[in-house]
Amino acid sequence: MSQYLLLNRLQVQNANCISGFTWGFPAITHFLGFMHNIQRKLGKSTGLAFEGCAVVCHEFHTHTHQPLPGRDIEFVQSKNPPYIKKHKKDETPPIIEEGRMNMTVSLVIKLENMWMGTNEDKVALEQRIYKLCQFGRLAGGTVLHIDKVGLLGARSDEEEATLLKQLKRRLVPGYVLMDRSHYLEAHYQNLKKQQPNAELLDAWLDFSALKYQAVLKVEDSQNSPTEKDDANWVMCEKPVPTGWLVPMMVGYRAISPVYEAGEVKHARDETIPACFVESVHSIGEWLSCHRIRDIDSMIWRYATKDAWYLCQQQSKSSESDLDELSSENLAFEELFAI
Repeated sequence: MSQYLLLNRLQVQNANCISGFTWGFPAITHFLGFMHNIQRKLGKSTGLAFEGCAVVCHEFHTHTHQPLPGRDIEFVQSKNPPYIKKHKKDETPPIIEEGRMNMTVSLVIKLENMWMGTNEDKVALEQRIYKLCQFGRLAGGTVLHIDKVGLLGARSDEEEATLLKQLKRRLVPGYVLMDRSHYLEAHYQNLKKQQPNAELLDAWLDFSALKYQAVLKVEDSQNSPTEKDDANWVMCEKPVPTGWLVPMMVGYRAISPVYEAGEVKHARDETIPACFVESVHSIGEWLSCHRIRDIDSMIWRYATKDAWYLCQQQSKSSESDLDELSSENLAFEELFAI
């Protein structure tokens, strides 16, 4: 038995698209934080507890521009910081650099416990969550519109399969953010065999950086290249050439002990303990919704241990599963068979 809360197509404006070393989409911690905020505002009276959520992106637009062809892409900035007394009114206000984006996403939240109630109670709960989403902020952005909030459930394996088809039908076209940290681990082990001094950061940069290699133009009559030979610059393939792989931020790691409340000056909340952390990065993949075979496989959950605070997916696809997905003929008609 399982239940899910579908927040279908949230239109978010001015969301933060910078996450750690990367930019382009908010960190997964923003979405789990949004889910946790809804649970806190609902209170204990409803008896709802959220286990995790899946992130589906339908559309996105970053506030960027390219000054000239071939130049780096830059964020669109505005001069509207908060006014401070030391600022003179006749001076040009400074620019606080920030990266913003507009996006349309759907969240599939898994309930930790089964919720029981009448149809009237269900409609009232969905309307209450609908209002809470409109007043909340997702990745620092404003929620402008939500298509629908629905509470879905399945009591058997047959109903679970039917529910999966229903979710696919409601979420297409869209892409699910999946955890591919095992790609990074496997590439790191292979890289250490070739370069014993290689670090995990080198393996991560092979996925995230755009690298080019010079390929010399050698004629058939030549035995070896010379300094006068021309070369073509060819983009190097990723360690895993298939899939829409992206670098992503998946949590934090503590770099200091936990300080007592009020011990750290100028903290955001001086009534609770504080700890200094650094961002943790990994590899993810945008997978089309019609390729999902299990709802639980796309749910992100909190995972805490010692100094680590991470967001992970419990089930991960193996190499054979991905090869099978890339080679099979997927019929879109199956999505609309119910």
